[in-house]
Amino acid sequence: MGGRKTNQAQFNTLLKNARLEHHLSQQEVAALIGAPHAYMISRWENGASSPSSYYGERLCKLFEKSLQELGLLRPVQAHLIHPLSTTIYDPMLPSRLTSDIPLVGRDALLQRLKELLQPISPHRSTRLVLQGLPGVGKTTLAMELAAHEEIRSWYPDGILWAGLGPRGQALTVLNRWGNLLSLNEQECRSLHTLQDWTQRLHALIGGRRLLFIIDDVWDITEATYCIIGNTHSACILTTRLPEIAYTLGGEVIQVPELNEQESLQLLRHMIPTLHNTAQTEIQELAHAVGGLPLALTLIGSYLLIQTRHQQSRRTQQALSRLKQVEHRLSLTQPGIRISRLGSDALHETDVSLQAVIEMSISILEKTEREALYALALFPPKPNTFSEEAALAVAATVPEVLDRLVDVGLLEVHEHERYQLHQSIIDYAHMNSAESQARERLSQYFFQLLESPTHGHYALYLEIENIRTAFEYAYEPETYALFAHAVLNSAPLFMKHGLFPQAQELLLKASSVFTGEHEQINQARVLCHLASLSRILAHYSDVDTYAQACLTLMEKHDPQHEIVATALSCLGHSAIIRGEYVVAETYLQQGLAVSRHLPPVTSTCHILRLLAVILDYQGKLAQAEHYFQEGLEIARTLAEHEALISLLGSAGVYMTTHGRYAEAEQLLSEGFALAQQIGLRAEICHFLLDLGDLAFSQDDLAQAESRWQESLTYARQMQLQQATSVLLQNLGLLEIRRGRDDAQALAYLTEGLEIAQAKPYPDTVSGIYCAMGDIYLKQGKRDEALQAYQQARANAPAGHQINMASALFGLAQVYALHGERALAHDYGNQSYHLFMEAKAPQSAQVKCWLQHNNLPLMEAW
Repeated sequence: MGGRKTNQAQFNTLLKNARLEHHLSQQEVAALIGAPHAYMISRWENGASSPSSYYGERLCKLFEKSLQELGLLRPVQAHLIHPLSTTIYDPMLPSRLTSDIPLVGRDALLQRLKELLQPISPHRSTRLVLQGLPGVGKTTLAMELAAHEEIRSWYPDGILWAGLGPRGQALTVLNRWGNLLSLNEQECRSLHTLQDWTQRLHALIGGRRLLFIIDDVWDITEATYCIIGNTHSACILTTRLPEIAYTLGGEVIQVPELNEQESLQLLRHMIPTLHNTAQTEIQELAHAVGGLPLALTLIGSYLLIQTRHQQSRRTQQALSRLKQVEHRLSLTQPGIRISRLGSDALHETDVSLQAVIEMSISILEKTEREALYALALFPPKPNTFSEEAALAVAATVPEVLDRLVDVGLLEVHEHERYQLHQSIIDYAHMNSAESQARERLSQYFFQLLESPTHGHYALYLEIENIRTAFEYAYEPETYALFAHAVLNSAPLFMKHGLFPQAQELLLKASSVFTGEHEQINQARVLCHLASLSRILAHYSDVDTYAQACLTLMEKHDPQHEIVATALSCLGHSAIIRGEYVVAETYLQQGLAVSRHLPPVTSTCHILRLLAVILDYQGKLAQAEHYFQEGLEIARTLAEHEALISLLGSAGVYMTTHGRYAEAEQLLSEGFALAQQIGLRAEICHFLLDLGDLAFSQDDLAQAESRWQESLTYARQMQLQQATSVLLQNLGLLEIRRGRDDAQALAYLTEGLEIAQAKPYPDTVSGIYCAMGDIYLKQGKRDEALQAYQQARANAPAGHQINMASALFGLAQVYALHGERALAHDYGNQSYHLFMEAKAPQSAQVKCWLQHNNLPLMEAW
């Protein structure tokens, strides 16, 4: 009788009274401390069981009482404790697939986990939950911790392991633990329920320090029954399910994939010889599996076997097979088995990436699987996609997305966006062909591109999804959809500096519009290509595309805006070549076409280019007239892009002619507008122009800052003309500082190589002038003479500033050689050209002539 009374549950009135004092129900307490079920509170109050250390701590915090004050700190009855003769290490503890290979890329994570497990650490947690994708290495991390000698010293009574899996086997696990803890056979037969086992083992453990590892949790209740430790013990749980991870309580640790460098390091450890001889193939494989350690380990093991005889044919065959998704997913590790949930039972199967993913897929409803397969059309992480896009492409509801997140297949990213791992996408592609979802994806993003509110940041955020939308639409049955979407979106791509993407799409569209009835669309594509080539400074392509466009439009509508745009492209190309007469002819023709139309953007561009030519020729009044007319039209039409270009060119004009206040006003307005809209190419050019303005006012620090920032943009977008000009300017800045001729020449030489390759004759001329200045300062007269001669030879006809600069350089060299007649002639020519251009350099030349006693001619 006495024995029965001792084992009888004792009602915990202290805990119940604390709850009632706070006017809380058992359900409310469970919610506040994160317990999954209200009956757990009931069992603690009626003495059927005791809370784990984790929930004990939360109850203390909730009620602001100690464990003793809550009746949770009870003396363990001595006769219930079976002394452990030795430390227990669970024989079911698994070993790593490749125990001879170091754990790569996990040092920082292991260190953090050790700190959380250390008994004396202020950050100690008695419960850790490792959560991550299938195959990311959660179990491997747990095994590594279990094998660590220092951790074993912190938990000297042993380590107990439980592998639960999809169907769970908590009763089997607790029974086995009872045997390990020396629970006698008679007591085991008296324990019939999970509650019985949990209560008995909890008492049996008492104050011992054990480490529990509960692996592969799929069910919160099963896991809860296995958490039987005390405040001196610790528990590590692993799960692929985020919903489970955050319900279990404790410290949730996200286990990430390996980065590309870590992935290659792991493969290097496994297959060192092959890594050195097939670097490209190995890098492609590492990228293809998205840093998933299980996939990398299976690939490494497979290649190790296939290449052990070092036969090149067999090695190439193995690498070729691994390029196939089906082969990668089905790779297995001999001797390692997992439990997989079938339609009505649990089956043992070899470990493979396909098998571990199927375990998650198998718990989904049909509609949830279909939604996942549709979402797999998006590019893999690090790409992300919005919830709106996900719902549209999958044709589903938010609750389905929530379910996919909860089972760990769909990941939530920042800014309320989602992403999918490459391996999940590969599995989905292997099991489904979502043709309707492809069309939905294309339609969604094509409509998004037409949205007037689609800004620069949003475009960059969606760029990979947009690229994929075009890729899916580039099929015979959707060619029309593809081509018209390209026509609508190409200006947007160019506007935001996405030049390679725009070029690729336009070239594909040009192959779609082939019929005679599509000639107007062909002309549109050619006009876009000419405009793009102009931006990229591919001027031979500008001429080819623009002339082809004009040929097509002659048959349809020679007074169309497309014609005016094509003519403005040809005019721009001629300006770059220094053919100002030819350029003016094209531009006047374009202006005549545009004036027959309602005010259009092309009119603004043509007026801007005509103003630039007239400035070069010293016709300043007419140049300013064109600038003003263009600005008025752009402001009236609210054509921000045209207005930005005009503000930039007009600002440069004012800087050139020493009207710095007006230049500052124009450039600042244009720069602010370009930043607001997000026009990266224009931002690059405004930074260049603002640097020029600062340089003209001797603010060298500001000039350098602006130019260096502009150079970063120019290199990123491969704007070769801007790059060459910026390098020329940075060279001039070093010359002005007079400190580092070597750095100046380095800038100028790089800029010259780019300018000569295109060619950009005005930039070539300017760079040679700058080089001549350096050589002149260094006393290298012959090198200076050659540089100034090249500057003169490359100066475009009609470009007065470039020609005047080259002539002034030659005058200085000839003066040093004692050839005063030539110095006089070239000096006077230079002075009068600067005067005609109303350039401030004329004063410098005049002073030089007077200083050298060379007469200044009133006319030349």
